[in-house]
Amino acid sequence: MTTRSLVEVLTNEARKEGLNEGRIEEACAVVYAVLEQRKLVPTREERARINACKDVETLRRWYVQAVVAQNVAEALTIPRRTAPRPSRRKSSVRQSSAV
Repeated sequence: MTTRSLVEVLTNEARKEGLNEGRIEEACAVVYAVLEQRKLVPTREERARINACKDVETLRRWYVQAVVAQNVAEALTIPRRTAPRPSRRKSSVRQSSAV
């Protein structure tokens, strides 16, 4: 690998990282904006949790939940994953036609 290609790879990686950090910051800002609009005040622990989150999808889920949540704790819930339900297929029992 040449020096030039190494610089290009590192530059691209830095760009991607910067874009992701920007998305995270924006998602955090939206969570706070929704909470503020709804007059929901996060505790110090809740603020720390929001600020520490580095997953854009989690932050998106939180701001969607914040729109309808009764309090900040409810907005920051992470739904438990439930085990998939077993499929309930109807058994295909042939009815005999007795004559």
